[in-house]
Amino acid sequence: MPTPKKRLPLINAQKPQDPALFLAALDDLTENAYAQKPRESTLHDRLFEALMTRFDVMEPYRERLHIIIEQGRRDTALALPLAKAHWRSMQKTLTFVCKTEPSWMAISALFPVYLLSLYDWSEEKDDSHATVMARLDQRLSLLEKGGLLL
Repeated sequence: MPTPKKRLPLINAQKPQDPALFLAALDDLTENAYAQKPRESTLHDRLFEALMTRFDVMEPYRERLHIIIEQGRRDTALALPLAKAHWRSMQKTLTFVCKTEPSWMAISALFPVYLLSLYDWSEEKDDSHATVMARLDQRLSLLEKGGLLL
């Protein structure tokens, strides 16, 4: 299903608030696209669907996001605002997936899973996203086995 088009803020890596605004706009697009999809039964499946929907929404911005990820890895002044923005994104994702305010522990568990998957996605050259999907599924399964998907 095509993702609804919305004008996203331009990203200027020299201004840490710009990536945060951009990510917040992606959050809204992701939530809207996810709301149009049928609901999966398990939390694992719903989170998988929500995160893969986010990657679909981000696809037109892949090249720029890859640059920002690389800049964030090298520049601590940019890394902290980006990390905070991604943390809020996972908080919002858990909120719309679970229909309730998530616990700090749930956000803390999902946050590194998302960041690792985001990096995989930014590096992947295969349009099928098979590697990203397999690794995301494996990571969510580990959270589930550890009792962290509550």
